Amino acid sequence: MKLEQHQSYTFIFATFVTCVAVSMIAGGLGFDASNIARVTLAILMPFLVAVLIVLQIRSGLALDSKWVAKYPHGTWQYRCLIAWNFIALALMIYLAATVLSS
Repeated sequence: MKLEQHQSYTFIFATFVTCVAVSMIAGGLGFDASNIARVTLAILMPFLVAVLIVLQIRSGLALDSKWVAKYPHGTWQYRCLIAWNFIALALMIYLAATVLSS
């Protein structure tokens, strides 16, 4: 999948939120709440950021704060957003490792 300029990609965010909500509901229904929610979030959060990085680099467009493919490759906004996504990925991986090791 490649991003197209000026298209909204909020469905990616909605998919992520749905997965998180389902894991929380499953935990609330008595399915070992602590493990399901922890493992799901620890795996999903870095995965979402990694998918976003791959999509943005492949398409040459960066998503803005409203999840619209707006900034083309070569602009300073593109470089800053991609760098921020890599920082977020490193933080999410660290968080996942911390959560899964406890």
